[in-house]
Amino acid sequence: MTICLNPHCPNPQNPDQNLFCQNCGQKLLLGDKYRAVKRIGFGNYSRTFVGVAEPEPGKEQCIIKQFRHQSKQTASSFEKELEIMSILGQHPQIPSLIDALETSDRQYLIQEFIPGKNLEAELMDTGSFNEANIRELLESILPVLHLIHNHGLIHRDIKPENIIHSKENNFFVLVDFGVAKQMNSLAMLSPGTMVGSAEYTAPEQLMGQPVFASDIYSLGVTCVHLLTEMTPFDLFDSLEGVWVWRDYLRSAISPTLARILDKMLLPVSDRYDSAKAVLADLNVTLSRQLIKQLPKSYQVKAKKFPKSTASSSNSPANSPQPSPLAIEKISPPQTVNELPISVAAKSPRLPKWQCVQTLNAKTAETPGIPEVTAIAFSSQCRALIAGCADGTIKLWDFTTGELLHTLTANPHPVTCLAITPNGQTLASGSADGRILVWRLWQLGTAELHQGVPPTRRLDLTGHRTVVASVAIAPDGLTLASGSRDQTICLWNLPTGELKQTLKGHSQQVTCVAFNPNRHLLGDLLASGSADQKIKLWQLDKSSDPGKLAELAELAELAELTGHLGAVYGVAIAPDGRQLVSSSWDRTIKIWDLQTRQVLHSLTGAMLPSTTLAIAPNGKMFASGSYDATIKLWDLATGQLQSTLTEHSKAVTSVIFSPDGKTLASGSSDGTVKIWRCE
Repeated sequence: MTICLNPHCPNPQNPDQNLFCQNCGQKLLLGDKYRAVKRIGFGNYSRTFVGVAEPEPGKEQCIIKQFRHQSKQTASSFEKELEIMSILGQHPQIPSLIDALETSDRQYLIQEFIPGKNLEAELMDTGSFNEANIRELLESILPVLHLIHNHGLIHRDIKPENIIHSKENNFFVLVDFGVAKQMNSLAMLSPGTMVGSAEYTAPEQLMGQPVFASDIYSLGVTCVHLLTEMTPFDLFDSLEGVWVWRDYLRSAISPTLARILDKMLLPVSDRYDSAKAVLADLNVTLSRQLIKQLPKSYQVKAKKFPKSTASSSNSPANSPQPSPLAIEKISPPQTVNELPISVAAKSPRLPKWQCVQTLNAKTAETPGIPEVTAIAFSSQCRALIAGCADGTIKLWDFTTGELLHTLTANPHPVTCLAITPNGQTLASGSADGRILVWRLWQLGTAELHQGVPPTRRLDLTGHRTVVASVAIAPDGLTLASGSRDQTICLWNLPTGELKQTLKGHSQQVTCVAFNPNRHLLGDLLASGSADQKIKLWQLDKSSDPGKLAELAELAELAELTGHLGAVYGVAIAPDGRQLVSSSWDRTIKIWDLQTRQVLHSLTGAMLPSTTLAIAPNGKMFASGSYDATIKLWDLATGQLQSTLTEHSKAVTSVIFSPDGKTLASGSSDGTVKIWRCE
């Protein structure tokens, strides 16, 4: 069945093969490509459909979000938010933005279809959530809120129906950004239109003045609904002006979690002001085993009520009536610091790293610089290269801070960079699935400093969507690229020929890295994925270091499992003996590549680390995190050596200079920082 997108169509249902509506005559293929097949949601401002991409093989599913007519001012704001969503959509817990279309009177978002149940459906199928479920939900969704708030967006419609639990990879995915609002100084002073679902909406948002803490409130209401199976309207005593959700708990929870949920539901002046603050109280390092081990004296007792049959009704007559007198006062429990954690990374006193230079709008002499998404060093020409979310690539002289060149060949965000060992060739991946190959200089390295711009050599098109990572083999002849389309492409870098496509991951490929030492394990490629796995690929068994193996010889050598979330970063030590990986599960693991065993598992991070770099001497490695910090670790022991805190937003890329004396970091705050050790 095809659904006509004309909201005034008297009978929108049509046979699948129709190109025009048989009732109103409107064209059925949106943008000549997307066919709506099922309506799944509607509101005052939008309608949501499951759709299919008609020309695509297999007719891949997507989500079509239709908005009502908007003013020019609103449409302009909509365009700005689209730019941000195109970046956020690269996150595995946020649906990717596939397309954005506009007709004469409507705007449309085409987003990735996420298979799985939303939390409301899961509640109906399995019953109320327990403490472990709620902690898992909070620890998964709060970092996503931290990310979108750092980009200036308020979701404004967090509720169980807008959180999908993907059983494939155990992700909680936050969906429906159709009413997301960009927060700026003007928005904070000007009342807006109330949007969102009333049951879950914060009081200030109901008055048209949402703030970041409004999302915290909505998430808190979602949690108490899942714990009680009661409609939120029945969990608030309007006469007394207090929440009484504790009276309807179906299983005991700890007072620590109860107080956190209470604080998420307070008036905005007393509520948590950030997702990071909630995480700090939640203590994400606690395991589920610790929850079960809490003494009974530190549990909030659950009262026994018959299962509500009116969870979707607002009528008090259909549900048990709460009593304000039933709210218990509980003595403070042990502090979270008194409870054991699985791994504690210590910080010995070591030489301190200092930020010696910041490359930003001031040094670049430009009005502003967008989010820095990737960086690379070319020590041969003293250049530091940064890929940016606006599609530009900037080259600085990292000794003087002078902006040498800005390359603007691609309008889509640059997602990753890699440079050949000789520093002459640069590869850049982008959000549209393309890889551009640049020659940084023709005759000599001085050309860059004399004003001669790099030239584009190749335009590689083999991926269907975002290129998440690129890596170049030590011989400089092979390029590997990993993509959200779940594939890894191997390219002959001098010619641009696609040699092979590796298909082994069941989710998007997020990172790839070559083995720097082919003498130990050969020409090895490591890949990380949202499927929580790391795969090792044997690429070349021949004696010719520049020759790729025949297709029959390409083989998956091994699979490393142990992470509980998407693998975001992989790096192989210079001697080829160890691999470091980082994951959305907030752990960093150090692996022995010969035994395939975990040597160290580092935990305790507030937010996940998403980028890794190992120093050329193989003694230490750096990790960059969503919490805006860079941590330096001892590779042999896993000991934390130093924490660098100069960035104000998520660190998106870290890299050591070839001599190991300098560390560079790129960030969502729009800066690149140069660090050196005292």
